[in-house]
Amino acid sequence: MKNLTGRQRQTLDLIRAHLRRHGFPPSRKELAANLGLNHPSSVDGHLSALQAKGWIELKRDTKRGIRLVGDTDPGVPLVDLATPIGEIAAGDPIVAEGRIVDQIPSAVAERFSPTPDYFLTVRGDSMNRTGLRDGDVVAIRATPEARHRDVVVARFGDEVTLKRFFRLDKRHVELRPDSRNPEHKVIKIDLAKHILHIDGVAVGALIGRFDDTPS
Repeated sequence: MKNLTGRQRQTLDLIRAHLRRHGFPPSRKELAANLGLNHPSSVDGHLSALQAKGWIELKRDTKRGIRLVGDTDPGVPLVDLATPIGEIAAGDPIVAEGRIVDQIPSAVAERFSPTPDYFLTVRGDSMNRTGLRDGDVVAIRATPEARHRDVVVARFGDEVTLKRFFRLDKRHVELRPDSRNPEHKVIKIDLAKHILHIDGVAVGALIGRFDDTPS
C-alpha cells in the first residue's frame, strides 16, 4: 500500500468493502458519494491511478466495471478517534484520509459476524463497563441505522464518540456512556434541533492491540 496516496487507498478500501458486502463492485456514482465528491466523474482519476499501479482493472463501458487484481488485501482500516475530525465528507466521515492509522488483516476481520467495515481504537474509559478499555480495538459495521441499546459510533457537530444508543421517542435520543467513571455524562439530543449521524455499530472487539481473538 506504500505506492498509494491516502485518497487512492480510501477508494480501494471502499471497493473492497462493497464487494465484501454485496458481491459486486460499486458504481462510480456510489464511490463518489462515499468519497464526498459531487460528481461520479470525480473518481475517475483515483480509479485510473489504481489501475496504473496494478490494483484494479477497469472496463469503461460497464457501470460496475471494476475488478480487483493480484494481491489486493490491504486489510481492514483501523482509525483512531484521537485524530481531530476536522472537515470530513458526509458520505464517509470516519474512514477518511488522514484518520487511518493502520490496517487489520482481513483474516482477522472475517472472524466477526457480520464482517466489520473498519476498526476503531477506543480512547478513554467511557465504555469500560462493557469491557472496553483505552487502547482496545472495536470492530465496526458501517451503517447509518442503530437499534435501541446498540453501541454506536456517533457524530454530531465536530465530535465523534463511541456510546450506547437509546431511542426515547421519534424526536429524542440519548448517547449513554457505560462507565464506572461518574464524570461521563449522558448526551441528550433533540433530533428536531440537531443532526446526529450514526457512522456504524459495534459488532465485537479485539481486546489488546494485536490480540486477534474477537470478543
